[in-house]
Amino acid sequence: MSLSRCKECGNVVSSKAKQCPKCGGPVKVKTSIWVWLLTGFVVLWVMGQLGDESGGSSSNPDFS
Repeated sequence: MSLSRCKECGNVVSSKAKQCPKCGGPVKVKTSIWVWLLTGFVVLWVMGQLGDESGGSSSNPDFS
């Protein structure tokens, strides 16, 4: 658990809180680096899959 400052009032707020206990302002949750990496790998995999399917023509003319 870490502490951060509320963007609305500057009060110290726990990272587990959903809103500031003083002013009720929302607390922004930081996204983990692992979530960003996993998302990037999934996007690249999907793009690779779509690229393989949209090739259209075969590179070997013997199998037409």
